[in-house]
Amino acid sequence: MISNEREFPLYLPASQIPSSATITPRSLSRRLSSNLSTICIAYIRDLRETAAGRGGDEQVNLTLQRTRQAEADANLKQLELFARAEKLVSIDELEPKLNHWASLARSEVENLSALRAQAERG
Repeated sequence: MISNEREFPLYLPASQIPSSATITPRSLSRRLSSNLSTICIAYIRDLRETAAGRGGDEQVNLTLQRTRQAEADANLKQLELFARAEKLVSIDELEPKLNHWASLARSEVENLSALRAQAERG
């Protein structure tokens, strides 16, 4: 993006350059060295962040692992709170009760089906 008139000569064709704007070897050299310095600084920062474990793909993996760890810790704390509040039921205690409830529900459905069949016949 063009930020000021001094950059026009680098972005416009020669026919569109204002007559007051001129490219001098010195201005071109300054502009190129400035851009090169910016690139070098950005590259060095990227290398440092990567070496410190904060950059690149490792950063994404590290963030995912930390998120998973935080979720697991939160789930464990929630289970501990439920256990302290005695709101947890063991599977060994719950399974026979659920089986009994399911068999009662099946027998009720069978009774209703039998009553419906009798009503249709009779």
